[in-house]
Amino acid sequence: MKASMWRTKNRIIGIEDNMGNWQEEERLTTSAIESYFTDIFTTCCPSTSAMAKVTNTVRVKLDESTKRSLDLPFTKTEILEALAEMGATKAPSPDGFHAVFSQRSWEVVGKRVVELCLKILNDNASVEPLNRTFIVLIPKIKSAKKGRQISDNV
Repeated sequence: MKASMWRTKNRIIGIEDNMGNWQEEERLTTSAIESYFTDIFTTCCPSTSAMAKVTNTVRVKLDESTKRSLDLPFTKTEILEALAEMGATKAPSPDGFHAVFSQRSWEVVGKRVVELCLKILNDNASVEPLNRTFIVLIPKIKSAKKGRQISDNV
């Protein structure tokens, strides 16, 4: 009952797009969200001075053996270690499965998981089919209202 109450309270029925229009249709709200995040995580023309400021801040230098090890192909052992270190019941992937599923079903799914990971990491296979994200917007105010302007600090 409590989960249902929270689901109702946190349900977002619409969103204001970048043109200031209120959108309630799923296709348009999805487009507005995608557009927002695309805009904040991309740039059309980074300045040379801004790039230099960032790269000059990084002072770590690697010795030759570390550099060589970074050029080596990924291995099955590294995939297994990464899976073992994942939080078993943390956020599920888009398919709805938590890491515990792969950890406990390794005899069944392990070979395919390793093959897929190595193909992506070593052979530059596309991650597009796997690269789906669920975005959940949770208002941080008690009663969000239709058309209400949400400030940048929310």
